[in-house]
Amino acid sequence: MDVQNEIGYWSHWADMMPSGVPEALFLLFILFGLGFAFYLGWRQNEKEK
Repeated sequence: MDVQNEIGYWSHWADMMPSGVPEALFLLFILFGLGFAFYLGWRQNEKEK
C-alpha cells in the first residue's frame, strides 16, 4: 500500500468517527508517550543513586 492510499484510508477512517474522537485519541497517545518517557528517565535516575 503506497503512502497516498494509506493517508486516504486513515482520513476516511477518521471521518467515520464522531467529530473530536481522533484528536482526543491523538492527544492521549502523546500524553501517554510523554508520561512513559518521563517514567523511564526517572527510573534510570533512581538506579544511579
